[in-house]
Amino acid sequence: MKMRIQKSTSRKVTTQKCSFTHPVLRSMTAHLSVLKLEDLPNEMLLHILSFLHLPDLLSTVQLNTKFKQLIESTKSLWCNVSLAGKWPSPENMDMFERVAEAGNVEAKIKLAQAYLYKEGVSEEKSSQNYEMLVGRYFSEAENSNSTSVPFTWLFIRPPWSTNGTCRKAKTFLRWKKQNRHKETLNSSVLFSMAKIQTFLEDEEEEQSNILQWYQQAADQGLAVAKYHLWKHSQASQPKDAAHLLESIRQLREIAAQGCLESQVRLYSEYTKGNFGDLSRSTVTSNMQRFFQSSRKGVSYPALFNGHHSFTNSMRYILLDWLVEVATLKEFSSQTIHLAVSCVDRYLSVCSITRCQLQLVGITCMLICARLEEDNIITIREAAWLTDGTYKYEEVVRMMGDVVATLRGNLKQLTALDYLELLVQVDPVSKKCEYVAKYIAELSLLHSYFGTFRVSVIAASCLLLARVMTSEGCPWSSVMTEFSGFGLADLSSCCLALQKRCFEKPPVVDHRDVALTAVKQRFAESNRYCASSVPAKNVEMLHTIFACEDKVRRVRRNDPITPSHRRKKEESFLLMSPSRKSRRTSRPVHIHEDAVEKSREEEVVTPTHEVLDQEGAIVEGPGSSSSRRAHDIIQAGSSHSHFENENVGKQKSTRTLRSGSCRVKLQDVKNRVVEVGIRSSPRSLKRKTMES
Repeated sequence: MKMRIQKSTSRKVTTQKCSFTHPVLRSMTAHLSVLKLEDLPNEMLLHILSFLHLPDLLSTVQLNTKFKQLIESTKSLWCNVSLAGKWPSPENMDMFERVAEAGNVEAKIKLAQAYLYKEGVSEEKSSQNYEMLVGRYFSEAENSNSTSVPFTWLFIRPPWSTNGTCRKAKTFLRWKKQNRHKETLNSSVLFSMAKIQTFLEDEEEEQSNILQWYQQAADQGLAVAKYHLWKHSQASQPKDAAHLLESIRQLREIAAQGCLESQVRLYSEYTKGNFGDLSRSTVTSNMQRFFQSSRKGVSYPALFNGHHSFTNSMRYILLDWLVEVATLKEFSSQTIHLAVSCVDRYLSVCSITRCQLQLVGITCMLICARLEEDNIITIREAAWLTDGTYKYEEVVRMMGDVVATLRGNLKQLTALDYLELLVQVDPVSKKCEYVAKYIAELSLLHSYFGTFRVSVIAASCLLLARVMTSEGCPWSSVMTEFSGFGLADLSSCCLALQKRCFEKPPVVDHRDVALTAVKQRFAESNRYCASSVPAKNVEMLHTIFACEDKVRRVRRNDPITPSHRRKKEESFLLMSPSRKSRRTSRPVHIHEDAVEKSREEEVVTPTHEVLDQEGAIVEGPGSSSSRRAHDIIQAGSSHSHFENENVGKQKSTRTLRSGSCRVKLQDVKNRVVEVGIRSSPRSLKRKTMES
């Protein structure tokens, strides 16, 4: 059969005489398939949609039917969608109520704040309905709060207006009425009622109500209410050993439920020696975990949420002004630390403009003052402190936006909490303590320290303060025992504090005026003039850390005695006693190529050099490492005289390594004879002839 192959650009065909053709191989043309977003699995789509803000999510609903059905049927998307920068209004009220019904905490907090201050809501509802909605949305927001630390009371706490129209007072009275009629209130509302009552006039009847509301909240399992009851019971409790032991046990149970205040109080009791029924090793182990599990701050550039228009200098100027406000209002340093934490966390999540930066700062100070202080900043006063830059309504909205964005998680442990514990572990003078607080407050101005844990910052501040005030040993062993931090763990943070807080000049404003609000704050006599203590030279810190590094190297490379080395060599050669074998010894197989390669070097090695090498090996690596550390510290050299003297000798001796033990090949052969291991007759004969 005659066949021919006809080639073309489209296909290959086979032709016969009968002119019948059939395709043999078609050319494959690459067709690129386009994968659309809706073609992804639903699980992946939900993960992508979870990062969208509410306006973007609403726009996605209108794309096609699949997205509409997927988004509207997934309650978790509406529950976790971000409402940053959005405020309730008559135009979007239906959207806010829908998201709130799905369990969104941000929507509930903003709706409660809007109805409380009547900001952005319509005039259709009566005043009674407003009070009901305020109580409802705050109660639902507390139920959805994952931190178990109530925050509703800071919105409703006094001072109240005296004209009888204050919705905060009416909301509180409505809760009291519901409680009298045995209506069910959640634990957070009961705690808020007790907390609000503490700011009113102290009457004996009202004090009993406070304890009653705390007890009702504690019965529902609220840990912070249990802690307040525990504190109240300590005032009337005897101070004998039995009652002290029982109180420590109760405090430990409350702290195990996640109450931060009770945890700090428990570890404070531990630092005083009140271990309860635990051993010292257990207590120190728990405290080390507490210190080493502390949170990190927010550092640049994550601090400004990727906005390059913001700089660290802008943040420095803002925080310096907040310190001025705190000094003017006589706020504590704890309020300043909490306010800075709220500012950083809010900026890392929300996108704002430059003109809103001061509004965020004064609002965070207002919120944290309500948490910590008796004398608070009112909303009108906050607007006045900005020289009228912002209106009353803007502060109201920003207050709701900050609390909603942080999901009510306002109370966090700060560097001051850890610092107070460390001061109790190894007491120092009041001057040294305030110098440490001064350094900790200076560190707030620099976003760089967001890379460190707050417990490390606290320990480094205390270490630097002890050096500046010449307070004995900079870092004692008991500090390491309770905190788990050694000098090596604090060196980088401590040197950064020295450089950024004392060596670098402060930032200047547009008038070329240095911003020194923190320094002026701690120049007062009630803070022991801490800012007037001169900073030490950085070389002193380098000396402290270098000496510690030298001691640590010496301990790690402690020389091994000859008897100890002999035992290690025997354990290297002999069989492990854990093996279940009838034989009492096991031959050590040395590769013959290695023996043949090194034999000539051993034959030509003079005897006196071998003796010198044995002495160098027995001396151990610890001496060399300690001398090297000493030379690096004193002269900056990279090699010691010991290494230079023996560098040529080490090339002529072949050694075997087993862990940290070094054994010469000649010693191995001698050991072979001792333990009854057979050597090659041929190799022994050849060595005898060469000798």
